Formats: sequence, C-alpha cells, structure tokens
Amino acid sequence: MKPKLSIITPCSRPKNLPLIEPSIDAVADFFDTTWLIVYDGLRVKEKDIGYLPDGVNHWELYKAVVSKPGSAVGNAQNNHCLERIPSDNWVLFLSDDNVIHPDYGSRLRDAIEILPDKKCFVYQQAVGNWVRSCGPTLMHVGGIDLAQFTLHRSLIGARRLDHTKYEADGILIEALYQEHPDLFAFLPVVACYYNKLRG
Repeated sequence: MKPKLSIITPCSRPKNLPLIEPSIDAVADFFDTTWLIVYDGLRVKEKDIGYLPDGVNHWELYKAVVSKPGSAVGNAQNNHCLERIPSDNWVLFLSDDNVIHPDYGSRLRDAIEILPDKKCFVYQQAVGNWVRSCGPTLMHVGGIDLAQFTLHRSLIGARRLDHTKYEADGILIEALYQEHPDLFAFLPVVACYYNKLRG
C-alpha cells in the first residue's frame, strides 16, 4: 500500500500548472497523491483559474480560491489546505514556480521505509548550477526553503503559517525542529528545484 502524500500549491501563476503536472504524475507512481491547488484570489484573474481539469491522470485534484488581504504570497492558501489534509498524510509545499525532482518520489518513499519513525525528511535543493545543502545547522529562517522538506501532517498539528510574514515557512520548520529534532532526517540528495519556472 502506497503512503499518502498531499502536495500543496498556492497559485498566483496558473500558466505554470501544466509545466508542474508531469512531476506530479511521477510522484504518483510512489505515493497515493492528492494535488491541492489554491488560487490566490487577490492575484489571479478569474479567467485564469482552472487550468487543469478535474480527475486527470492517477492522482486526486483539489481546487479552491482563497483571498486574504494582508497575506504574504502563499501563506493563507497553505493554511487553507492544512485544514483539509488528513493526519495520516505526508505534506509537500510546492510553490507554483517549482518543479519536483524526477527522483523525489522514489527517494522519499525509500527514506520513509528505511526510517519509519521519522516525521520530517529534509533534502538538498538544486538552485541553478549549485546545490543548497541541508543539515541541522540550517534549520532556521533563511537557512532552509519551503520546498526542501516533506513532513508528516501529524507533526504540524494545530500549527499554521503566520499569513502576514513572508518568512513564515522558516519560522514553522525552525519551531518544529527545535521541539522534535529526533523526528527529523537529513538526506544528502537533491529532491527539489528552486524557482525552476521563474523567469
């Protein structure tokens, strides 16, 4: 039985979604996958909502529109999804300018099988021609990117991203690591890209 993975994409660039979709397909070979796309109603025109049809391929699709004045890009949309993800799922935050690495699915599945007691897997990130490292000393604001980890929904609990702060992702993961360092594992492999579709 495949583990369950929810991939959250807060969307202000809907034209990127078809470019992200093939990487979702690849992940679904290894996980029971749900892709949650939440459009930022303050930044996306109504005519641009709905680039992907329901029921495509071999993963589930959830779509919504969330508008929250004063929210830093993506935070209100991420929180909307966290309210809807079951506690037995893994969670990946995937911005709409990122693409999942082709080996992400197999690498994460293998890590979960080898280290079943861990609740957060942190990995390296490809940034253009260089690689952003991962490790315990980088678990702080500015040291880790939102796409650099996959965590179990149960680890997040009632916590949410501070929708008013751009660095809310770093604040969240730093707090979780300080409280539960024994539940984190660091993988010395690239499993995500940074701003792959920006430009």
